[in-house]
This record gives sequence, C-alpha cells and structure tokens, in this order.
Amino acid sequence: MKKLLLIAAIIAALVIPHHAMAVGSVTETFYDDFNMKMVTLAWTSDAAGDVSVALSTEAMKLILGRDIQAVVTIPGAGDDAPTDNYDVYLYDSNSMDILGNAAMNRSTSATQIITPYVGAAYGYSPVYDNLTLIIDVAGNANKGTVKLICR
Repeated sequence: MKKLLLIAAIIAALVIPHHAMAVGSVTETFYDDFNMKMVTLAWTSDAAGDVSVALSTEAMKLILGRDIQAVVTIPGAGDDAPTDNYDVYLYDSNSMDILGNAAMNRSTSATQIITPYVGAAYGYSPVYDNLTLIIDVAGNANKGTVKLICR
C-alpha cells in the first residue's frame, strides 16, 4: 500500500505543472482613467523562482470586459533582479495564457513591452475570465513588476 501511495505521489508530481504549486507574492496597484485602465503587479518569487497568484476581485472588476493592449515587464534592480529569460504568463481559468506566450524570455535588466499574441497575430487580448499571474524561473526571492494596460 505504501508503494502504491508513493507511486501515485510521484505521478502526481510529474503530471501537475510545477507553477500550479508555486506561491510567491504580488502587490497590486491600479490606475483608472476614463478610457485606460492599468493594473500594476509588483511580484516577489518564491524559493523555486516562481509566482502563481490570482488577480484580486478589485483588479478583475477594473479590467473584465476590456482588452489587454500591452504588457510592460520591469525587472527588479541589483540583487533583486530576476534570472535572465524568466517567463511571464497570464492564465485564464482554462490554463490558457491569454498573452499567447509573448511574454516569455524577459530581460534581467531592461524594461520591455509586448503586445499579446492572439491566434496567429499580435493584437489585443480580451479579458473575459478571472486571471492568474504566473512568473516562471525568476530565481529565489527575486522581484519585478508587470503592468497590464487595458482599454
């Protein structure tokens, strides 16, 4: 019986994506103008270098039904800088990255801006569902900021 439980645990660890178990932390701030909405997500990775945090109800109320037009990634500075080529995803409840993997391989030192990749082209990505910010392979306790710019 113990062997069966051990085998089941190993299979579960291999099947469940590692970022689904990550924690990290995120602090949200908001900008709400008549036409433009912006959610700023200041993150700190966990010991594994990951973040997996659902956007708050307040953030979702601000951007639900709008389009993400751009995403800005700003790495932390100095010892807080994330590992080069860290990845940023924005998952919906179906575990689909609504950025279309366009925010992978981020710089450890430069601010970068992307337009979501939707279907087979760059364009606006509609927000129709609750979202989860995923940061992958950023290094232990490193920091950065993600800005979601919506209209």
